[in-house]
Amino acid sequence: MRDPKAIAIDISVLKQKMYEENMNRMELEDSEEYQALERVITSAKKEQIQMMKELPDSSSDYENAKQNMLEWFRESGQSKYANLEAKYKFKYKVHNMEVLDVLGGDMGMFQELIEISQKSLKEFAKDNPDLKRPLLNCVKEQSRQLSDLKINEV
Repeated sequence: MRDPKAIAIDISVLKQKMYEENMNRMELEDSEEYQALERVITSAKKEQIQMMKELPDSSSDYENAKQNMLEWFRESGQSKYANLEAKYKFKYKVHNMEVLDVLGGDMGMFQELIEISQKSLKEFAKDNPDLKRPLLNCVKEQSRQLSDLKINEV
């Protein structure tokens, strides 16, 4: 470990050096050359902003139309119109009693699944391929939520 006296000297020297550097920065920022560059940059930035403002932007109109279509899908119960198709997020739930039934009531096999989830059923089915289809049929759609639109090419 370094000597605290040397560290204290470093701190004093570095503090003075930082002060001088900050003074140099302030002096530079006050210089005519720096100020001229700052004006050029500001002017160029304003021109860029103006150029972008002149371009049309339909993104908010598109989002509004998309939300209107999603609302129509919700209200009508439809999931397709012309080249538009509803996208959904699904939630599934494993029905434990159905799993137990598929396992023939074997509590040992049932407990082997630890926490019954879709993942644990798939893992268990790897070792028991004859039960794969009946076990996966125990996974039921719990809910679905309309989440987005899919635009099919015409």
